[in-house]
Amino acid sequence: MLWSFLLPIAFADDMTVDLAPAMAPAKKPVWEPKGKALEAYGRGDTKAKTEAWAEAMPLLTESLTIQPGCGKCLYGLGRALVGMAHTDEAIQVGNRITELYPDRKDGEWITFLANMEAHRPEATVAAADAYLAKDKAKLTAWYERNHDLAMLGKYDEAMARLEGAAAAGLKDADAACMKTEILTQKGELADARIAWGACDNADAWLQMRRTVEGRLLLAEDDWAGAQGKFSQGGAELESRLTLAFVRLKEEKFDQALNLAHKLGEDAPWALDAALAEAKALVGLGRTDDAVSLIQLKILHDQWEASHPVCDKTVLASRGEKWPDAVRAKAAAILIDADIAKGDVEAAQALHDKAVKALGAHDVLEKAMAAAQPAEPAPEPKKK
Repeated sequence: MLWSFLLPIAFADDMTVDLAPAMAPAKKPVWEPKGKALEAYGRGDTKAKTEAWAEAMPLLTESLTIQPGCGKCLYGLGRALVGMAHTDEAIQVGNRITELYPDRKDGEWITFLANMEAHRPEATVAAADAYLAKDKAKLTAWYERNHDLAMLGKYDEAMARLEGAAAAGLKDADAACMKTEILTQKGELADARIAWGACDNADAWLQMRRTVEGRLLLAEDDWAGAQGKFSQGGAELESRLTLAFVRLKEEKFDQALNLAHKLGEDAPWALDAALAEAKALVGLGRTDDAVSLIQLKILHDQWEASHPVCDKTVLASRGEKWPDAVRAKAAAILIDADIAKGDVEAAQALHDKAVKALGAHDVLEKAMAAAQPAEPAPEPKKK
């Protein structure tokens, strides 16, 4: 996911936003704010750009109270709501813009950004379709739609969409980058490398090119190389989490914990961020804290019933089996903890539940092997 064209993300879930002025009837809506509405909008937009939401929201809604249906005021409000992660409200505003200004594309853009920020891939694809119907060559919408289709495992549909890229006005190199991502997610890494040859071109959008390269490197197990490309491409979440796993491999557990914990605050839905934090806690000898974290975020009550509906990860480019691998690694930590306490029965029960839900994983068998008594040493041969 590429975030450079979004407002800075700053969560403000405790702030109530009054949408009544945005939804008020407008007899003859005018896009540009005028008079006192312009003054309120200008001040509110300036505050929003510095993430001063508590000051921005009253001003933006005031502009709409003064001038109901002001399109630019609605657009500023929608962008601010996305920045606050009030995505449902942002979608309402986006729909309102589309209702009042059907010939403009701004409402569809707000709806697209809001669904993307909310990590709703199916809705994001639909919103991108709606936006691209009005602005067929918008590369960010093409890219995000392609990315989400790949994450959903709809590889054939994603490839079919790319057939229309040239006609829409996209560069061949940009289309090659999107093809590379589809093949990477599909696990066809040799073909992805071939496609990457056409993507690795100065004509391609640099931010997308670096992010796609990072995802390919990650799929090829080059974690350090991937982290550098994610950083260059502005894929912030992927860059931070990949770095956390690199620090885990280096046994720099304090640094890994700091990275993973902060990422978990920004992406509380991410199973793999929670796993990185748990592994760092184990490395620091804080196994009880790791167990509590896993039970809260990864293997909560009835997790096997919700699997795979709730399997959201940052590093989805690791492939379709990554969420299962994350849960299996988390289960192995709990199994290790149970065995360390002498509760082999609980360890076996969790092992069996995990295998039933996730399938066989070496990490689960390795964890349970620690409960098996060591084979007695052979008796020395008599001379």
